[in-house]
Amino acid sequence: MQIPTLSLQLTPTAVRRELRYTLVRLRPLSWGKPYVTVFDSLLLTCEGHIIDEGKLRDSLEDNEAELDHADGQLDEIALYIGKFIKVETSGGVRANLNRALFGSDTPSKFVRPRLGEELVKVRTWPTVLAGAPLAKLVALGKEVETLIKSCDATVQRHTVSTANLQAFLVNDWAPFVAKVNGERQLLGGEAKKQLRLDGSEGGVGLFRSQSKSRAKETLTLALVDEQLARAESEVVELKKQRAELEHEAQQLAQAERSKKEAELAELRKAQAQAEAKAKALEAELSKP
Repeated sequence: MQIPTLSLQLTPTAVRRELRYTLVRLRPLSWGKPYVTVFDSLLLTCEGHIIDEGKLRDSLEDNEAELDHADGQLDEIALYIGKFIKVETSGGVRANLNRALFGSDTPSKFVRPRLGEELVKVRTWPTVLAGAPLAKLVALGKEVETLIKSCDATVQRHTVSTANLQAFLVNDWAPFVAKVNGERQLLGGEAKKQLRLDGSEGGVGLFRSQSKSRAKETLTLALVDEQLARAESEVVELKKQRAELEHEAQQLAQAERSKKEAELAELRKAQAQAEAKAKALEAELSKP
């Protein structure tokens, strides 16, 4: 009797389906009563995991929507500032502002990256705009500063949601799947000791076959092609999401490094000023 090992990649709903199948096949068997209790308990735990995972994934998806909203807000104010500079300034003032804010990019190109990379670049804007020659730009600098704080909070919530889901998968889901596989092995071992009237093992059919399905009897080539295309599309989307998450993580790391470098520069500047002041005082005190 083959006992398929359930993969960690199976969703809680898929594992629930496996447990229910075994329970339906197990309940009529007189020798299986102790195992019915075990698998009933596993099913109850699995249903709890379905709820927990659903909440965690909902939270993550909500935070992803919040990231998109924050990205849109940042794009909006960046494009507005670019338009304002174009209309209200000219000559060297316009060139200097555009260079300080957008670098070599046009505003429309500047806002193309997702939130992470754009947010890193915008961090310098409040300082730049604080010294702008127009009061409106100074006020916009304060709005940008407020928006940066809001974006940082949104990014942090997304980071926490991602970590919470990963923690669930590692600390709760993986041990549970291992336990289910262990109980399936124990059940299979007991089933081998039981014989049916025809002399075959008593556990035949206790576990759903992962290679055969009644549904496959009605499969057509077109249906298989459709399912294959859907699966390939999902793989592409997952790879895209992974690349985006890696990119965001790199941008956050770079932003943190830039922040620390700026703090270090300020400390060194303050240290140099303090040393210069100390030397001046020493020189003054050394005079007769």
